Amino acid sequence: MDLATLGLMRGTTGSMTDSMVGCVVEERYQIEEELGRGAMGTVYRARHIKLGREVAIKMLHDHLVTDEAMVARFEREAALAARLDHVNVVSVIDVGDKMMVLELARGETLAAIVGRGPMAGARVIELTTQLLRGLEHAHAMGLVHRDLKPENVIVQLDDYGHEVPRIVDFGIAVLRTGSDEDGGRRITEHGLVLGTPAYMAPEQAHGDAPDPRTDLFALGVMVYEMLAGKQPFDGTGVEMIIQNIGTEPPAILRRARVEVDPLLEAFARKLMARKVADRFASAPAALDMLSMIAVNRAAASRMLELRARPRIALPAIVAAVAEPIAPVGTVPMPTAPRPPVDAVAATHRWTPDMPIAVVLPARDPAPIARWAAALAVILLGVVIGWRAARPRPEAQLVQLELPSSETVLEIEVRSP
Repeated sequence: MDLATLGLMRGTTGSMTDSMVGCVVEERYQIEEELGRGAMGTVYRARHIKLGREVAIKMLHDHLVTDEAMVARFEREAALAARLDHVNVVSVIDVGDKMMVLELARGETLAAIVGRGPMAGARVIELTTQLLRGLEHAHAMGLVHRDLKPENVIVQLDDYGHEVPRIVDFGIAVLRTGSDEDGGRRITEHGLVLGTPAYMAPEQAHGDAPDPRTDLFALGVMVYEMLAGKQPFDGTGVEMIIQNIGTEPPAILRRARVEVDPLLEAFARKLMARKVADRFASAPAALDMLSMIAVNRAAASRMLELRARPRIALPAIVAAVAEPIAPVGTVPMPTAPRPPVDAVAATHRWTPDMPIAVVLPARDPAPIARWAAALAVILLGVVIGWRAARPRPEAQLVQLELPSSETVLEIEVRSP
């Protein structure tokens, strides 16, 4: 079914009717569900008949496809967008008769997430980092989005539950009439202006040729919105454009009564600087700064964590480490056969051939070693009250035979 036939199914406003569901387009995609409608076209969930793969199909509204030159440009730009291959960009996988087939991204739009209120700084950093990587990839391929906004970002969850923002609509946001040589006249038919006023850079509103920094401006507005829970300005589309051109955004604390990381707010303001030259020069430059902010936040968080820990009591550690081992106790010496009394009495003195075996118990570490251990524990910040578990010295028996005596000695072994 071609678009000429599909045009009979459109309403007077140029949007598809529900009768599109169930239709087969391009002889290979069966439309199963309408996902949404916008100023440029209607998005459907479809399935490839032979492969069974689910895709998203965006069909342009009638009033945008009546100009053959514009349609030809759309097809050229869509072919460029099909070269994009990045996890943070929804790729174009096919181009049909005035329609575009894209990967099906499942998840919420960033607009829906921001609508629930301000986001934590760490989450803003993670999402913004990934969006900058996607923009870096597209800009390196020579594509500028021109209509970056929260509605054009789908936040998916990966297999580990991590959020993965994916930019959609590369290729369709570049529709312009005329040639590149004449500057590319913006589409204004039926009051449609290319771009969304709240996220439109000043040079874009003036009709100047956009470059990658145009997308960075829009991203700056998005970062501000994620932090504050609302856009920098209120008003109609025209009023927002005027304010974007000539007014600095209000402080987030004053705008939304929300305290945010001042470095992140400064980062957003740098992205959305009114003059192009005052913005980051590129997505990689913005990524470098955001990485530094993330490192600074991590270091500050670590310092707060260390300050919150209980202080270590020096006397307690010294006492725990330097305390000597408790006495082992009295060890009775076992009896052993003694030489005849008269043999001993013959000399009345001890001789080397008389059996004697004296083995001292293992000694506790010397005092210097104990103090060295105490110092090591202090430097390492060991938990208060830690005490080294030392095995008690094994009782090592002393067998001693004395001349002219049948007394069995009992030796009390104590730690020095």
